[in-house]
This record gives sequence, C-alpha cells and structure tokens, in this order.
Amino acid sequence: VEYIDQAASQWGSYGTIDNEDAQISYYINGNLHLLDDRLVLSLGGRTDDYDSWGNKTTGNIGLAWHLNGFTTLYGNVGTSFKPATMSQLFNPSFGDSSLSPESGETMEVGIRQNSLDERLFLEATYWLTRIDDVVFYDYSVPNPQNPYGGFGRYNNGQEAETSGLELTFSYQLMGSLTLDGNYTYTDSRKKPVGGDWGRSVQIARNKGNLGLQHAAGNLFFGINAYYSGPRLRWKQDVEMKEYVRVDLSARYALTENLSFSLRVENLLDEDIEEALDYEEPGLYGVLGMNYRFF
Repeated sequence: VEYIDQAASQWGSYGTIDNEDAQISYYINGNLHLLDDRLVLSLGGRTDDYDSWGNKTTGNIGLAWHLNGFTTLYGNVGTSFKPATMSQLFNPSFGDSSLSPESGETMEVGIRQNSLDERLFLEATYWLTRIDDVVFYDYSVPNPQNPYGGFGRYNNGQEAETSGLELTFSYQLMGSLTLDGNYTYTDSRKKPVGGDWGRSVQIARNKGNLGLQHAAGNLFFGINAYYSGPRLRWKQDVEMKEYVRVDLSARYALTENLSFSLRVENLLDEDIEEALDYEEPGLYGVLGMNYRFF
C-alpha cells in the first residue's frame, strides 16, 4: 500500500494555482516457479485512487521459459495509465480538472542468450504499445480563460502507438575489460483528433550506445559513445540533425572511505540540439570527491 500527497502552487502573469491532490495505491506482485524453475510465471495488479479524478486498475502477466542454461524466451503483457499533471488539471488559463488519464496496453517478446562461458550476453526484444486518451494541448477548443486569443486548453483525445526492436550485448574481453552496447529502433506515431496517423515529434527512430569499461581493484574507467538519429521538432515540419556524443567517466578509491571521480560529457565538443534552436552544452566536466564517515 502506498500513499502520496502533492500540492501545486503558481503565481504571476499566467494566473494562480493553489491545489492539492492525494493518491492511495494498492498493489501486489508475485512469481510462480514451475517445471523445476524452467518456467516462471509473473503476475501483478494495482489500483490507484486519486482525489482529483477517480481510480484506475492495471495489471500485467509475464512468462519466462528457460530452454537450457544459456537461452531464455520471455514475454509480457500489461496495462498502464498516466494521469494528467497538476498543471494540466489546474492551470487557471489552460487546465481542465475533468481530464481523464492516458491509458495504454503494452506487449513485448524477447530472447536472452549467454555464450562463451557467460562472457558474451545477447538480448533482443520487440515491443508494441498503444495509448488512448493522450493528453495534449488542443488549439481548437474555445476557452474564455485563455488570455491569448480565447482558444486553447489541455484536452483528451489523441491516440498513440509505439513499436520497436532493441538489441543489447555485453562481452567480457578480459578479466577487467568489458565491451557493451545497444541499438534501438523506434516507430512512434500519433493520431490527432479528427486527423490521420503521423510520425511522433522529438523521438528518434534510431538510437545506440557503445561503451568500454575497465574495473580492477580501486580503479573504474569507462568511455561511451551515444548515437541519436534525426528527430522531428515539435511543429512536425523540420528534422533535427543526428549526432554522436562521447562521454568519459572514472572513479578511484584512494582508501576505503575516500574516493575521487571524474565525469566528462561531450568529450569531442559536438554541436547537439535535442530541440531545434536550443543547443545543449558543449564539452562539460565534473570532478568530485566522496568521503564516507561510517
């Protein structure tokens, strides 16, 4: 059982908010091991009760089948929801306290494989997610509370669908050196109210990581290259450029209680735009010290 209480306050030229919302949740999860642990059944259920809009029940079921000591097939099916934020519910100019939560269904299937005396790990996963009642800013709704033209507020109605494939690997080159990486292809679409399906904005179809880590004794060192393919900006009219960002991290334990760390992001000082006309930082580094008293 879980209880959450939250409050939102806002003031200024965009209006005033002073609202509270509480949530109590009941959930249970469990695993059932069958056939000498070769088959694992996972079950879960959850009910969330919000003061602001009501309650929602979700659940999931999963199966994992260990074919042998090296290969596992798995699958999961579940439901989910995402409530509107406090601002979407209570913003005095654009909010709507009657908004319903977004509701979704997700399924995934995959395979895991250990090889070469467990030095090599491989995994492939396919997933499909459908979402209804997506909360979005609806420019067409008459809204006398909106000081900027009398139209526009948050609303329910859009549909969304995301599917994709993720490939992951890890290979222990030697005792202290590991090479790992992943690649994700994502096909994400949205259907506006009264419109046709179109590509989702600000979501790259192709992403990937490739990293090398060294961990031995008191020293950890890692370097990682992250790739993001082109993404549509929020207006769905311009595609932002792809980029590769290289990051470095290191940690050295001088004593049992004292350690030093270094993190360098965007080592090659790549020009990166996650959103058009909003540049990300260039070369960026942090040096840290950590001392544990007990």
